[in-house]
Amino acid sequence: MSRYSILLSQYASVIFITGLLFLSGCYQPKEGCLDLSATNFDANADKDCCCTYPQLRLNITQRYGANPFTENGLYLDAANHPFYLRNVSYYLSDFEILQQGKKYKTLDTIGLYALQPGTGQLARLIFRDDFVLVRRSSVNNDAGVTRQEGIFNGLRFRLGVTDSAQWVLPNRAPTSHPLYQQTDSLWRQPNGYVFLQLIVARDTTRNKPNDTLSFSRKDLPGFFIEETGLSIHKKLGANLEFSMLADYQKMLEGINWTVGDKNTWKNQIKANLIRTFSVK
Repeated sequence: MSRYSILLSQYASVIFITGLLFLSGCYQPKEGCLDLSATNFDANADKDCCCTYPQLRLNITQRYGANPFTENGLYLDAANHPFYLRNVSYYLSDFEILQQGKKYKTLDTIGLYALQPGTGQLARLIFRDDFVLVRRSSVNNDAGVTRQEGIFNGLRFRLGVTDSAQWVLPNRAPTSHPLYQQTDSLWRQPNGYVFLQLIVARDTTRNKPNDTLSFSRKDLPGFFIEETGLSIHKKLGANLEFSMLADYQKMLEGINWTVGDKNTWKNQIKANLIRTFSVK
């Protein structure tokens, strides 16, 4: 081989190696989630980041009998008197998913400022973050991350908030959080959060103020909604979704708004709650 051929071959090798180094220097690893249990798993990613994990999701349908519930809707009571149901609002919390005799809770936690019972001292406490606020307006009904998989046969959760969360200060919570101070005033000092609230206009022909029926921890100290006998299959990396039907006609069944008082109506509503909610 001539000296010219050798120099040409060496020059070509240098160019080739330089090109490889240039390409290597320009290559940027693709960031993405490499966890198979995440909802955004990306098999093409090179660098693990930004994983989003499955949620326990409660899809809520609000009805009044056979019709969708609408705020300020005109309905008939047990005596066929018309009334307006202005608003229905309530909290759900303390979620447990049931699987072959075992109970699993969601994994999210949050630090919130609360008054400690007995001392009244303000402290930042850690809570399991599975609070859901149900109103007619669109809200986020995710109750937190769940890593469990397989077939689930039930769901159990509280109407209201847990005893410890009752003393959270709403104006110190994140503005997007369900326990933040709401425009419909579901926090009443010094008694804490209202678990369930209904606003009713009992007289549609006269200019009378609305009646607000508020249910506190004293009214509903431990009311749980529980549904078993289900068969819901959660796949790897998928959300676990349940559907809840809330029928407010059943909640108000037997009430005649022209007789009785707030205590009478509240007692009837408490008796009806067991038939108001169903999960599938």
